[in-house]
Amino acid sequence: MNAPESLPAAARNAWNDSLLAQFPEHVAGVLADRARLRHFASGDAVHGAGEASGVVYLIVEGLARIFVSSPAGREMTVRYAARGELVGLPTLAAGRHNPGVSVKAMIDTDCVSLSASSLSRLAATEVGVAWPIARYIAETLHLSEQLWSNNVFQQVPPRVAYHLLELCTREAGGLVVHATQDEVARAVGSVREVVARTLGDFASRALIEREPRIIRLLDPAGLHRIAATQPR
Repeated sequence: MNAPESLPAAARNAWNDSLLAQFPEHVAGVLADRARLRHFASGDAVHGAGEASGVVYLIVEGLARIFVSSPAGREMTVRYAARGELVGLPTLAAGRHNPGVSVKAMIDTDCVSLSASSLSRLAATEVGVAWPIARYIAETLHLSEQLWSNNVFQQVPPRVAYHLLELCTREAGGLVVHATQDEVARAVGSVREVVARTLGDFASRALIEREPRIIRLLDPAGLHRIAATQPR
């Protein structure tokens, strides 16, 4: 289905590039009726651990990080969601929220919030809604399993290289990651000191350039080769 005309152009374009475009045309009005634009500044919690959520988010611009936390405060990334991707579908399909999962905006992020209850009712009666959702959840699960495998079995340098490539955005000066060393460490499930040494090594090899809260990717191909290193 095409995006509702009531949405701004950027939101319509993201909608039409997402799985929502696979839904039957006649359900557009149901979703559009409760669709709302949301903006999250860099670092804002889109969804906090333990919070129940009645919405599914379509990312229009920006990047969101979905992660789990331990009682001691350590974090591990489950996946990233960029433009055209949705956040919250597993909760909708399971009918319950995972209390350990949080979502945070990595950079300024614009979203369209969709009613989870409306989507759930449509999925229960429309195979043209249920099947795309099921396939999307399966695809994101596959990506999450791959990321978890990397976080568990890979050494720190490939993990850091992978996350830098996932977190980067293209700006006038090239590819840039807006994150501190602490944020990168949390993303890869490591500690700041280890990540700082890794970033220092990358900088000495002219793979990256570091500035306060900014990491510039000078050699994305080189980082990709490191990220593709097979676990030992």
